[in-house]
Amino acid sequence: MIYCRKCGFVIPDDSVFCPKCGTPVAKPEEGKSTDRGSGRVEPGGPQINTNKT
Repeated sequence: MIYCRKCGFVIPDDSVFCPKCGTPVAKPEEGKSTDRGSGRVEPGGPQINTNKT
């Protein structure tokens, strides 16, 4: 399961574009790591605190 890097929508593995916002999904090259530059955002990234003090 992958997520759109723009809107966070779940993207099917065979998709070329995000079905929600239309952002192109960059496919990882064969044999390369998918954690950087793949156009995908995996869940569990840094949490952003939006509470104002």
